Amino acid sequence: ETVKPVGIGIPGVALMMEVRPGVGPFGSTAVVTIRNSAWIVNRIPARLQWCKASSLDIQGNALLREVHTLAPNGSHSIHWDSKSENRSVNIRLAGSEQEGHSEWFWSPPVPISMGAEGEFPAKMYRPKTQEQYIARVVAVKLRGGSSSLYVHSEDRDNPPYRIVNLCQSRSIAFHQV
Repeated sequence: ETVKPVGIGIPGVALMMEVRPGVGPFGSTAVVTIRNSAWIVNRIPARLQWCKASSLDIQGNALLREVHTLAPNGSHSIHWDSKSENRSVNIRLAGSEQEGHSEWFWSPPVPISMGAEGEFPAKMYRPKTQEQYIARVVAVKLRGGSSSLYVHSEDRDNPPYRIVNLCQSRSIAFHQV
């Protein structure tokens, strides 16, 4: 019997197992629940692509088989090799190009630690038109030890970061590292 959810060590699959006692007439039974350890959910009104951060090469390219496309309001389970330590994903807008391709650059890696919660900006860039899109990604801890990444639309009125100069007589300069 496990007191808390534990990971199941199957290569290429990330599953969690929870064991708890049955209730009522099933009190002498153990209830075993196996679920995916991580999910990604697209809450933006456009198609979205995602891949594991470890799939990208130094130029930011991923093999086509590593790129997954999510329809609006779609979801997909995320699986890692049990030996993988980099549990993060990169996302981008899919655009209207053929499957697996996009004019958008990948966002920086968005971490997904099992059981962790938080909010992250996912900045995507389209050099052809010099557009940028900053999606809001919310990591939520689910029951049973699983985690889910909810990708929400860009909010231009409330960006994830903003620099406001309140000084009347001086300008400011900044450099993003």
